Amino acid sequence: MLYRPLGMGSTSSRFTDFLARPNHAVNHVKVADRWEARYQRDPDAQSPAGGVSSSLNDMTHWLAMVLADGVYNGRRITSPEALLPVYTPQVISRHPVSPRARASFYGYGFNVGVTSSGRTEYSHSGAFGLGAAANFVVLPSEDLAIIALTNAGPIGVPETLTAEFMDLVQYGQVREDWAALYKKAFAPLNELAGSLVGKQSPANPAPSRPLNDYVGVYANDSWGPATVTYHDGQLRLSLGPKNQTFDLTHWDGDTFTFTLSTENALPGSISKATFAGDTLNLEYYDADKLGTFTR
Repeated sequence: MLYRPLGMGSTSSRFTDFLARPNHAVNHVKVADRWEARYQRDPDAQSPAGGVSSSLNDMTHWLAMVLADGVYNGRRITSPEALLPVYTPQVISRHPVSPRARASFYGYGFNVGVTSSGRTEYSHSGAFGLGAAANFVVLPSEDLAIIALTNAGPIGVPETLTAEFMDLVQYGQVREDWAALYKKAFAPLNELAGSLVGKQSPANPAPSRPLNDYVGVYANDSWGPATVTYHDGQLRLSLGPKNQTFDLTHWDGDTFTFTLSTENALPGSISKATFAGDTLNLEYYDADKLGTFTR
């Protein structure tokens, strides 16, 4: 429907295709002061909204089609009517903070706005906390577009590159410290999860109950069952359809901890697991107060 007519031979919405390519980028996450290739994230579950793998060359084909209002190499790929809601305002994404300020809008997939030079611009970013980030910007009045793809977490690198480029196009100079601005904007995405991150364990913790007392299957309508087992002196927690298992480490009384490395909990994140009678509260899964499991 899209990739083949655009000649995008290195583009796919299937993770298996990405892995099968001998020449593909590996995701990197920041560990202390180094970037390391630790994780390979499978985005098939969200394929329409973040599961596409591609190359810069292929993406230029797509951008050329967008700039030509649905035409590529003289062939109509889609109609202008189908594209118009994509890059025209459909909702307000950011209200003006003063009468002189400009609003930001969202189309059906793109950020839409007007630059300080009075030109319409549309763009979007995408990222995985486990090691990928991308951004594209289109300036239709200049028949110009740019895309930046990176294989590291979201720290604002692709956005900085595209913003500096668009500054040079419109004003002949880079007018802002985009690297500093985007670093600050993306900082919350790189914070470690868990209220115990950076804290020292109690010097004299209250004792736990006998570890076998915690064993069982704890039900939760939102997250499914959580299974707690005890074997060879170690308490373990298992969750999810893939039966992901975590070692539980005693913290204080009936509170234990386990470490996480997921899209929303970067390496170094810690979750509390707190037992109370026949209930188990998992801090990481409790952001919306749905993280209590019952045995």
